[in-house]
Order: sequence, then C-alpha cells, then structure tokens
Amino acid sequence: MRKKIMALIVVAVIVIGELYAMPLRAMAGDPQCSASGCKNSRASGSMYCSTHTCHHGSCKSKVISGSRFCSSHTCAQSGCYKEVNSANDRCATHKKQHNESTGIGTTTCNYSGCKSSKVSGGSYCYTHTCHHGSCKSKIISGSKYCSSHTCAQSGCYREVNSANSKCSIHKNSTGSSATAATTTAASTGSRPYTYTSSGSITSTASGRRTDPYSVYSYSSAQDFADDKYEEFFDYEDDYEDEDEAYDAAEEYWYAHHKKQH
Repeated sequence: MRKKIMALIVVAVIVIGELYAMPLRAMAGDPQCSASGCKNSRASGSMYCSTHTCHHGSCKSKVISGSRFCSSHTCAQSGCYKEVNSANDRCATHKKQHNESTGIGTTTCNYSGCKSSKVSGGSYCYTHTCHHGSCKSKIISGSKYCSSHTCAQSGCYREVNSANSKCSIHKNSTGSSATAATTTAASTGSRPYTYTSSGSITSTASGRRTDPYSVYSYSSAQDFADDKYEEFFDYEDDYEDEDEAYDAAEEYWYAHHKKQH
C-alpha cells in the first residue's frame, strides 16, 4: 500500500513539474506556434513562429492576414499591407499622399486648387493670405482680406478701418439707412469710377469700348488685379504704392462689372 502511495506522489510531482516547465519552454521558442493551424515552432520570446510574428522592430504581436506586420504596424490605408512609416499610422507612400491631400506638413498653399508656396508661418500663399497686417488667415472670395478684415458692408470688399468692422468709407454708415446721394470722386486723375455715399462703385467709363485693360476678360477682381495692378501703378501717377494700385485695379473691375441700371 505504501508503495502505491509513493508511486502516486512521484507521478504528481512529475505532472506538476511539467506544468511549471511549459511556460519556460514556450519562452525558449520550443513549443508550437499559437497561430491557428500552424505547426512551426515559436520564435524566441514570442507566442508565434517567425512567419506569424510581426516584423516591425522588436514587436512580438501576431501578424494580420495578408501582411508581415500586426494591426498596429500595418498601413491604415485600405488595401495596403506595407509597414507603417516610423510613428505614423500609414506607410511612407500613403502618408505623403495623405499629407498632400490635407495640406499637412507640405509647403503648398492650402487654398483649394492652388499650387503656390505658403507664406512663412502661414497655411496659404501670398495671394490667398489676408493682406491685413500680419494676419495669416484665408481670404474670402472676391477680397484681399479674410472674413474678419473685409468690410462688413454688403457688397464691399475693402479692408476694415483699424478696429472697426467696416472700411473707412462705411465705418459711419448704418446700412440701409445710409441713403444720401452725395458722390465722392475716387480720384482726381484717370480712375474710371467714383464712390457713392452708400459705398457702391459707379463707372464713369462709357462702356466696354473705352476699356484699355481688357477688364471683361477676367471673371474675378482678384485675377484682374493680379495681372494689372502693375500697369495701374506704372501708367497712373496718383497711387502712393503698389498696394493702392492693386486696390484700384480691383475697384476698376467691380466698376465695369457692376450691373447697369
């Protein structure tokens, strides 16, 4: 009887010892890979064989189907199984494409369709960056300024006057109540337009046949000014600087495209 008891004790010790030894052998890379259906031996320090262990650095996670890398180290782009690019969630190719499409980390202007370079410290090129002081915001359509620095008067795209929300012409106006009919000349020389007290621009030119700048070939004031402001500055002698000539070119476009009554 004592011999049987001793034999049972010996068997129990062997079984217990085997149970404790299994994890140690697993870490040594001896047992079978844990990937379903795989008969290969585990890689050192991994629960999987070298085929099913992520190949990114020292990662020991299981690869995902179709990739040599785990879910954390496989490109997040749908259908791509390349390795992620350093700390990114995409491979080098798709990270670059993602950045270009979103404007992140690139030198190209973020304005839709623009390929010009960004200004220093900004997200847009010179043309699409607000021209008010050091503002780096995006301009609004038809203006050289952003929404915060474009006159709040409907139809006016001039720069706001200091801390006001309106330009120097409209800063004292009250909107529709400004009905005075006084007209102030926009220049004393050859500028072909005037301002009314309500801020609208009235052309003093006789029509398309008298236009020397081909203004009707341009669909926006900004495009016209970009091309013609130097001509305004060079051939008209009443502008103090190129910025004033640029403004005048834009106003010339609005004057000639204003609906005639």
